Amino acid sequence: MACRRCEVFFFVFTVAHGLQVRDSITHVPNEPGMNVAQMMCSGYQAPDVAVCLAGTARSFPHPLVLQSVKDNLLGGSFGAQMTPFLHVARRDARGDAYSGGPDVFPDWSEGEIKKAASYLGIAGEDIRIFDGPDMPVPDNCTKYESGYEERRSCEARNDCAHTATFSYLEALAGTLSHRKGCMDLISAKESTKGHLFDVIILARADLTYYFPVRPYCLYDLDTVEGDNLRGRSYWDWFFMLPRNESERMFVDPYNKFYGCEEPLAVGLPLERYLRTRVGTVAEDPSLPVIVTRKAGSEHSLCFELKRRNAALDPRLCPSLIDGNEFNSHS
Repeated sequence: MACRRCEVFFFVFTVAHGLQVRDSITHVPNEPGMNVAQMMCSGYQAPDVAVCLAGTARSFPHPLVLQSVKDNLLGGSFGAQMTPFLHVARRDARGDAYSGGPDVFPDWSEGEIKKAASYLGIAGEDIRIFDGPDMPVPDNCTKYESGYEERRSCEARNDCAHTATFSYLEALAGTLSHRKGCMDLISAKESTKGHLFDVIILARADLTYYFPVRPYCLYDLDTVEGDNLRGRSYWDWFFMLPRNESERMFVDPYNKFYGCEEPLAVGLPLERYLRTRVGTVAEDPSLPVIVTRKAGSEHSLCFELKRRNAALDPRLCPSLIDGNEFNSHS
């Protein structure tokens, strides 16, 4: 007890006399304004990061998704300055065999989406909201016409794989358009700022970040594995790339598709189409993201956590994510 009294007396004495207080265990002066990520990465140059949330809004305005983005992506655990952007469609339609039914989200109003974006600190000029759910496919492309006819016929018969439908082609158009749209927003901001961002994060707008992202210096964005582009990804949900790789990944495929150069073969999955044209980004299973379906959805993506060795126990996902009471908007 005597020693404890001495510690209290010493603390009061030092504060009263304006002396610097050091942590009694580490003996390191407190550095106001620095979080642990910035301390850990203090030997590195912090990047200037653009973060664009893209695609169909779906669960984006739900409190669970929104708060996870605010706390676990933009909240400081990365340790670098982040500028957020938003490029979304407010209406939903699943571009696969599960189109319709309980998986489809209700239409969001533009005001609801802007309110959610404001909560994340996204500036008005950095937001684009489309009615959706689809983006227009290229027209006047002779090379594409036979594929268009086959897809429309397939969809009318309702007897073929979802990858052979016209809706699936529209899903590709949406994916490419949202990614290119993000890069347009980012480029416009760079023109205003007078310099380029160092790192681009482009992610689906309907992701829950169930853990904080790690400090930036723990993500190796320079090592190239095989034919991959530099960077890190989680499936096609989340990409983290150096700025000089982002044009190849997000702009070139759009230009080739809408320039009538690269049709999507009937039956070819989108992932394979994109992979064979621009390459892939090494996957990092530590990235703490999950697509957040509606509560009661028939086609939850929680099973992907197990298949991809994610950090979150997939057995907990249905109750913690899809079935969570905050995964709603009421």
